[in-house]
Amino acid sequence: MLSRLEVFHKQPVQRLVESVQRGRNALHSLDGASADKNASRGVVSVASPSGKLDAVLLSNPDGSETIVQRLRKPDGSAITTWLEIPPKGLYRGFEIESRGGQTSGLQLDVEERMHHELFASWPQSFYVTRPMHQDNRESGLARAEFILSGHGCQI
Repeated sequence: MLSRLEVFHKQPVQRLVESVQRGRNALHSLDGASADKNASRGVVSVASPSGKLDAVLLSNPDGSETIVQRLRKPDGSAITTWLEIPPKGLYRGFEIESRGGQTSGLQLDVEERMHHELFASWPQSFYVTRPMHQDNRESGLARAEFILSGHGCQI
């Protein structure tokens, strides 16, 4: 399962890359396992102590991957994550939390700052999360639900 994007705010790029790799490996290992309630390849539907997890792992023609994940918590709230993983370059994505008909969302972005040490300085990239506007949350959530429902995950 992918970690919440909010934990990577102002963290070095490598931290997100390593976490996504672990989450992606976990999702691939769940795909087709006995706990997986969806028989389709690349689609995971499992119950966990955190709630019901649905995830779709897409391999795109350009060599990139897209992971769409939704965690429905026992309290009725849901966290939907969309993450684009290019073969090279920086990740893009968003996370939307739905609770009682209200949504809040974060867009994953990259910020570059100069790192200074004694007599040297160099640019260093960091992932940051920025609040999503209402229109972007609605369209992002609709895209994610379309992908999830199109692969047999209940909405």
